[in-house]
Amino acid sequence: MTIDITAAAIATIISSCVATIVALRINKSNAKKALNDQLDGIIKIAIQYPYLENTAFANTWTANRNSEDEKYLRYDNYCTLVFNYLSRLCEHYNFDKVEIVSS
Repeated sequence: MTIDITAAAIATIISSCVATIVALRINKSNAKKALNDQLDGIIKIAIQYPYLENTAFANTWTANRNSEDEKYLRYDNYCTLVFNYLSRLCEHYNFDKVEIVSS
C-alpha cells in the first residue's frame, strides 16, 4: 500500500498551515486590541467620575452598597467592569504574572 502525495496535496497542506497561523495571529492581535479598548473605557469612566478611584469613597461603599444613591450604583458597576477586565486579562495571558505585568 503506497500513498501518492502530489504537489497539489502538498500545496494544500502548506496553505492550510499558513492560513491557520495567520488566523491565530490575527485573533491574538484582536484580543489584545479588545483588552486595550476595555482599559481605555475604564480609564475614561475614572476620569469622568474621579470619586470611583478615591479610597475614602470606596471605604464608604460597604456600608452603602444597597443604597439607591447613583454614586454607589455607579461604583458597583465600575467594580464589575474592572473585575471583568482583570479576568479577561488574566485569561489572555494564561495567568502568567510576568506576561501580565510586562504587557
